[in-house]
Amino acid sequence: MENGKLKYDFLSREVEEGLLKRLKKVFEAKQGTDGWIAVGNEKGVEISKRPAQEGERPWDTFKGSSVINAPALFILTYVHSFAFRHEWDEMYVKGEYVEVFDPLTKVSLIEFKAVWPASGRDFCNLVVLRELSEGIYCHAYQGVEFEKCPEKQGVVRGEILLGGFVIKELSSDPPKCLVTYITRVDLKGYFPVSFSNRLTLSQPKAVAVVREKVEALYQKDLVAKNEDQSSIMQQSVNTAKEFKKGKEGRIGGGN
Repeated sequence: MENGKLKYDFLSREVEEGLLKRLKKVFEAKQGTDGWIAVGNEKGVEISKRPAQEGERPWDTFKGSSVINAPALFILTYVHSFAFRHEWDEMYVKGEYVEVFDPLTKVSLIEFKAVWPASGRDFCNLVVLRELSEGIYCHAYQGVEFEKCPEKQGVVRGEILLGGFVIKELSSDPPKCLVTYITRVDLKGYFPVSFSNRLTLSQPKAVAVVREKVEALYQKDLVAKNEDQSSIMQQSVNTAKEFKKGKEGRIGGGN
């Protein structure tokens, strides 16, 4: 905060609320409404897309959904951690959180592989973990400009228009969640929009791998002693505490 103003505009409540509103709208959208159409089912993941409508920027929105048998915050912590992204995202090269404003609000820099004839891409994003409503959590992100994420030679700086995971708790005992991966991307550079959309379409399919990895990891943690449990189990406990602190702050009149 500088002179009563936020140092970074992207940390404003207006920007956050806009991001979460758009993510929730995509999560709740039904096929056959607002331009949404079915793409198909791949390995248990229902994939759909919304082609860009007249007057909008020309990049399509995609989402893939599947049920995962694990607790919501366990799943949320897994997809939020760069330590595990290489397991489910075949395009991933490397990533880091370059600025942590609080445990649930960060800026990330993430790089993806080149796909001929395109160069590699990187993205600077505002990333937030939030509870959209009771029992519905999200890992949401969108592109921002940030001085700790300068563009570099050899890769093209793309823009995430909308991205993230929405995790809806269906049952707590046994734990079961509906997990939806959402993405809309402008890869920038000089090639047709259709090429960008085709590459983006592959991303929601990764929910099948997330399901496989998370369920195996969670089942292993269930029988492990505390000291032998995965970092995901331990971090999910801390994430739960952060969400609780946030709720208590709102109830107590905090911003």
